[in-house]
Amino acid sequence: MATQFRLNPRQIHELEVIRDLPPERLAEVCAALNRVVPPPLTTNELGSILGEVLGADSEVSEILLKQVVSLASLERHQDLAAGDVLRGLLYGIRASAPSWTQDDFERWQTVEPELRRILEHPSVWRVSKALDLSYDFAYLLQEARVVSDIRPVFDREATEIEAAVVSFTLRLRYDGVNGEHGVSVAMNESDVKDLLQECQRALRKAHLASEVMNGKARIRTIISGQGDAGGENDVDR
Repeated sequence: MATQFRLNPRQIHELEVIRDLPPERLAEVCAALNRVVPPPLTTNELGSILGEVLGADSEVSEILLKQVVSLASLERHQDLAAGDVLRGLLYGIRASAPSWTQDDFERWQTVEPELRRILEHPSVWRVSKALDLSYDFAYLLQEARVVSDIRPVFDREATEIEAAVVSFTLRLRYDGVNGEHGVSVAMNESDVKDLLQECQRALRKAHLASEVMNGKARIRTIISGQGDAGGENDVDR
């Protein structure tokens, strides 16, 4: 069965931005990726390369970055080739963008070969893979807060406040396959201090592991979330 994507209006707009790029600018992107040593490993590094090629218009480079990383991730997750992805995009455009004229489709066809070369570039694959590995878990933390409460201690008749207790609540907000979730956990002062120490220890271990891998092993290593703007698949099948 041919690959078929469903596109929303925002995705159509972003593809229109790419469609209207001169093909030679996209060719320059591939040339720039070939020149960069070491190759990019984070979305920020890849975005910087796109920004240098595409100039001052940050929206264009951000859109191209978002789309190529998303589509490259989709390739791997669905075991597709770049050609399959582009055919699925064309199907989605025809189904979801009735305002496109024949001239619009012809412009898309002129940029499509260069877009395919970018999707097939090893640097794009590497960035997308590193991003996926950073967040390939059942649940992803979205927010963590420690809320401090002052709780009054009333007298027996509840006519006066005789004392107060400071308490702590760890509030976590996280996403999973079933949507957004939250949990609140009561903590005492010792728990807060222990959590602080564990976080500091985790950061020390992460930096040490990164230094060893980058140094002795000579394998370029990043810490999860370091230099990445985040990412998600932007196309539905």
